[in-house]
Amino acid sequence: MTDEPSCLATYDDKPYLQLTDNSFAVSYRGRGGIQGYLYRFDDEPASSMQLPSDIEERVSAIFLEGQTFQRILSSRRLRIQGLTLVSGSVVEDIDLTNVPEVMSVLTSSDCQGT
Repeated sequence: MTDEPSCLATYDDKPYLQLTDNSFAVSYRGRGGIQGYLYRFDDEPASSMQLPSDIEERVSAIFLEGQTFQRILSSRRLRIQGLTLVSGSVVEDIDLTNVPEVMSVLTSSDCQGT
């Protein structure tokens, strides 16, 4: 835990989507939990089925980090098909065109405490 400032961005109409300076999260809390998911950047083929980690299952969210997060920074569109425990399939079609602009704020000194 730190007293340093940190920021996250959400989509106005989809507050369950959250972007930080190093991850992109999709919450399925209140939408049936999460059993697995596929993701697809732009018009590329979809990923293989991803199983949520223990923590992702407990918090009912998926976290795209590392190389997958880097792809978010260079893509224009992300589609995620989440398989939920209650609702079946939930599809998200996410416009990423503003991510570079948002990242400039998330990585600024106002958000990084530097």
